[in-house]
Amino acid sequence: MRASFVLAPLTLVWAGLAMGGCAKFPADGAGNRYTRLIFRFTMDGPVNPNYIYAVAIRPLVSTTGNVNDLPADDGKGPVPVLSYNNSSLNPNGYVAGQPTRLILYKPAESANKYLVYKFLPTGNANNPVSLVPVLSGDIITNSGVDPDTPPAGVDSNTLGFTIETLDLVDTPAQAQQLAGIQFNIITANKPLVALGDENSRGTDAIGNQSDLSQATLNAYFTVSLQTSNTYPQGASPVLETTGDVYGVSQPAIDMKSWSLDVRTP
Repeated sequence: MRASFVLAPLTLVWAGLAMGGCAKFPADGAGNRYTRLIFRFTMDGPVNPNYIYAVAIRPLVSTTGNVNDLPADDGKGPVPVLSYNNSSLNPNGYVAGQPTRLILYKPAESANKYLVYKFLPTGNANNPVSLVPVLSGDIITNSGVDPDTPPAGVDSNTLGFTIETLDLVDTPAQAQQLAGIQFNIITANKPLVALGDENSRGTDAIGNQSDLSQATLNAYFTVSLQTSNTYPQGASPVLETTGDVYGVSQPAIDMKSWSLDVRTP
């Protein structure tokens, strides 16, 4: 009952289709106990600080009690909102599905440029996650990529950050129990919260959002958190290309590449 979608979500599992090996995260003097997730995503044009740049994450806990066993996909990973339904049922206007964490580019509100939000449970089995973002915390200090002063070798149209698995759950015990995550990267020039917003709105995400007939319209990714790996979008079954924005196309929201580094402690 959130947003109207033509196609069922497509999940792409990357438990073994990865590149990189088993490099460990460099020692930071803090005795890091948690797996770190390093996201990068690049637009086809300059980033607009007034636009929406979001990574939506759904943590996965094994149903067998073994963290090496990813649960079967239930089709509820994070997907973009593409058409208006009812803003009271999807008040954020850009991400649907059942993610529990949201990381947003917020350069005016955080010295680290990004903030972490929660989607709180509702107690309703048919609609278990409220899609109202509630501020939860911050990313790892100094890990936010600033397009105004990008690190050496990083495209100035790139965004990114590093978070720990502890940022995805409420307790250290829950972080240790995570088997993997489902995630999507979503961009938009504005949320879709009222009739008529579609006329001036554009959005992009992982996959091809150029029209509602695309097989990868609602493609989120599932990855294991048990080994260190680099997941470049170029090695995935769905290549991210330019020119696939749904609605009003703008280079600032047209994602052309992305990557995720999973680094175990």
